[in-house]
Amino acid sequence: MEKWKMTGPEESSIVAFGTAESCVLSEGFEVESLENSGEEGAIEVSPCASERGKVMVELDLSEKNKPFLDMETLCLLLDSYKSHFADLKCSTNLGVARFMWKARRIYVYEKGKFKIRFAHSREDAERVMDSLSRL
Repeated sequence: MEKWKMTGPEESSIVAFGTAESCVLSEGFEVESLENSGEEGAIEVSPCASERGKVMVELDLSEKNKPFLDMETLCLLLDSYKSHFADLKCSTNLGVARFMWKARRIYVYEKGKFKIRFAHSREDAERVMDSLSRL
């Protein structure tokens, strides 16, 4: 993410975030395109151990030895949407964000791993992931 600083006649300044053209967030991503990419283990679905009838979905977009997300920016972004989430915790030191959204517990890791717990089905988790990618 690139940071643009806009200044006005007042002494305060506003920081606006934009995405670089090469950033996956500028175009978004489709779960279907990940399934057809030939990447093994890109999406993993398993039954939720703590709640019957629910599933846990893991999506791994990580690249070796390269952070996928800027945690400082992610924490600022999530904090700006905190009224939509329950139990929001974000740590730049640990490289992980955890929050509840629409009765699903979501983990976002700096390296590019996403976990969605308490989803009703794989399709439900894909819809949540699609919403997160737009965020």
